Amino acid sequence: MNQQPAADDQPPRAANAKDSAVADGRQKWMLLVLAVLAAPALAIPGVLGWQALSTQPLFDHLDPDTVARITISKQAEGHHSRPLVLEKGPDGWIIRSAANAPADSRKIAAVLGQLADLRGPAADSSDADIQTSRLEVHLADRNGRELAAAAFRDTLASRLPSGPAIIAPTLPALPDWPSGWTTLEPPKIAVGRIVAVEAIGERQPPVRLPPEAVAQTVAILLSLSPQGFTGSNQVDWSGATSLRVLLDDGATIRLDQVPDGGGRYLLRLSGDRGTRHDLGSAYAFRVERPLPQPHSAAS
Repeated sequence: MNQQPAADDQPPRAANAKDSAVADGRQKWMLLVLAVLAAPALAIPGVLGWQALSTQPLFDHLDPDTVARITISKQAEGHHSRPLVLEKGPDGWIIRSAANAPADSRKIAAVLGQLADLRGPAADSSDADIQTSRLEVHLADRNGRELAAAAFRDTLASRLPSGPAIIAPTLPALPDWPSGWTTLEPPKIAVGRIVAVEAIGERQPPVRLPPEAVAQTVAILLSLSPQGFTGSNQVDWSGATSLRVLLDDGATIRLDQVPDGGGRYLLRLSGDRGTRHDLGSAYAFRVERPLPQPHSAAS
């Protein structure tokens, strides 16, 4: 006759069932936690795909390497500013519109890359603001063939001549002044070698200026910066204030200055006699102070 095992010999069925339930609960909890943690990563491809589908490029297939000429200008109420022209030559980029001053090739390459990659949600290209006030950029190849053109205002970018337009939260920096693109350095004058300064003019003999005028001239020469420079061939030098700076070896430097129309002055330096180095006479540098004259030095 079969006998049942003693109570102490029976397996702890109730305890095992309880432990199994706890383990199942923990496993489900861990799976839930992992699902929550993985959800953002799983969603990223979908979000990126949606963003790609909901935006469009400003330009179609623009190859930055084919661009050899960049023209930037501002338009306000139908009037265009003097265009800034960057041109790629055999030795690198230059600012054609500013006496062929050297341009920053790395900056230009970065901007062209940003323009080629520029994309955003579609916008209305007939927006009245961008039609009356905007920054225009035209890109051409070595043969002058236009590759692309666009107008920008705030975050709106519109392909020229007739769109499409996009909203671009981040636009590349596109200054329409030469110093925003150049690597030009102003001439270095050994001011310690200056022994005298003379005021000169077409109808008057040279006038030697007092020591304080020499000090004023030295301060102006030391303040030279490429900021705000322009090509001297774009400046009307008629009626300019002129000085001759005498160096200790007999060489002289001619300074010509005219008001810039905005409260500052444009200064051109050129070798006058015996100067053996380039003084950047092709450029006009913007300075804050006027050159001293006999009447101002006396006062």
